[in-house]
Amino acid sequence: MLVSIHDTSKIQGHASSLHDLYLRLAEKNALLQKLVFDHSVVTHLSGKRSGHGVATLQNTLYLSCAQDIAKIAFDQGRHAPSLVNIIRTLEDERTKRQLQQNFAVWHQPDYREYDDDPVIVEALKRIDLRASNERLEQFSQLLTELNFLSARIFVCSTFKAFKTVRDKITAHTEIKLVADRYAPIHLGSLSLKWGDINACVSQLERPVELTGLVVRSCSFAWDSFRAQLEKNVASVWDNATKAPE
Repeated sequence: MLVSIHDTSKIQGHASSLHDLYLRLAEKNALLQKLVFDHSVVTHLSGKRSGHGVATLQNTLYLSCAQDIAKIAFDQGRHAPSLVNIIRTLEDERTKRQLQQNFAVWHQPDYREYDDDPVIVEALKRIDLRASNERLEQFSQLLTELNFLSARIFVCSTFKAFKTVRDKITAHTEIKLVADRYAPIHLGSLSLKWGDINACVSQLERPVELTGLVVRSCSFAWDSFRAQLEKNVASVWDNATKAPE
């Protein structure tokens, strides 16, 4: 019996690109956290002549991270690899069933070498069926978690504020009438703090991980990534704060 296969290459491509976008965001955020909250780095770099340059770096990294957060969470263009687009695509039953099948059945079992012993064949089939059913249940749990975490992000006021930053400050410049004069939207009016970037980056990690599991049936070595990222960032600022020879 032939099984109909639904094309899931687009959503898988989106999930892969979303993962890459998040890793680049995490790298920028790590640099920002060091530049804003590491007292020794800030003290060393913020001299009389360099203070303005450091502030420019801080603001540039902050706005770049804010824009990436908005893109990852909210971009709705047809070709945009965003969380909201992936969630919407997963609402399609054919797509969801195919991804579920991909997750549950890792390979087509071959029992031909046991053709002369039907008892063994039946036992192997039961083992494979049990493992497949367990993975089906796991897929359902992962998808439920992905939907729950994504829904929280979509209504979060901080994420919405970063979308405003992207829409009206970075990607586009919007002005509004304030006290009888037109002026651009001020970042401070959105009640955002330096630490909000890191909080949102942390909040995005699990949904991004879940898209990899649900859509691509693959995991990622997050602990290794974090360890390497910490080393990379430390080396950047160690060189920046090192006294010239």
